[in-house]
Amino acid sequence: MSGRIETLLAEAIRMAVPYMACGLGAVLTERAGVVNIGLEGALGVSGLCAAVGAISTGSGVVGLGAGVLGGGAYCLLHGVLVVRARVDAMVSGIALTMAAYGGGRVALRLLYDSASNSPRVPGLEGLDSRSALLRVVSEPALLGFAAGAVVLVTVLLRTRLGLRLRACGDDEGAAAAAGVEVGRTRLWASALSGAACGLGGVHMVFDQHQFDAGMTGGRGFLALAAAILGRHRPGATLAACAGFAGLEAAQITFQDQLRLAPELIRVMPFVATLGLLAWAGRGMALARGRLWR
Repeated sequence: MSGRIETLLAEAIRMAVPYMACGLGAVLTERAGVVNIGLEGALGVSGLCAAVGAISTGSGVVGLGAGVLGGGAYCLLHGVLVVRARVDAMVSGIALTMAAYGGGRVALRLLYDSASNSPRVPGLEGLDSRSALLRVVSEPALLGFAAGAVVLVTVLLRTRLGLRLRACGDDEGAAAAAGVEVGRTRLWASALSGAACGLGGVHMVFDQHQFDAGMTGGRGFLALAAAILGRHRPGATLAACAGFAGLEAAQITFQDQLRLAPELIRVMPFVATLGLLAWAGRGMALARGRLWR
């Protein structure tokens, strides 16, 4: 039993990184007033960029940088479309996500003659241990970057720049009257949120040692739901992300004990997400006195 608990904890830690990275990205862009439902695409784009960079140079560090830059560029493009071109945020997010999914397969076909996955990716190799938990923690660079991103976002939102960012999301007119350049603030917030998502994409690629066209598995959408549940607060959002990661880890660890169809097991996190969102929405409506009975 202790072995299963250790495996469950290791899997939860491993899976929490992309959730938390995307969750922090969602917090940044939502606080700035830019809705971005394309975080799933940001994970895919950053993962592909990380794989191409690492395979081309043989360096995991280059792959890490390429993934972060790719995620930042993707979300910056979304910000430009929404802020500058006045494209509807929902339309832009859906279109970019579809483009990322289809474009990833096209890029794999052109670069590696495969529509599903890339060759082996050199990752950031660490300690070799028999312990499942230590094998996860043996990726010190990525876990360190993820932990640093958590601290950075939490501190950033309390600085002068963070106050300007939050002002843009709370009241655009008041922020502009106070001399804040709303458009520019929203653009750099979008780019920074994409860079945060990029850490999640890089982690998945290095964890699996390849890029797979379907590797994101809806994690970007679940991270967005976690940000909603956490009221766009870093701490609460990360707690929700950890909960989703724990659900996914539990279904993998104990799937041999659950006499259910594999398809039903795979949709458990999404069913739980819908239930939590419905519960949270009802709670907010009750708090505002606007629930129809």
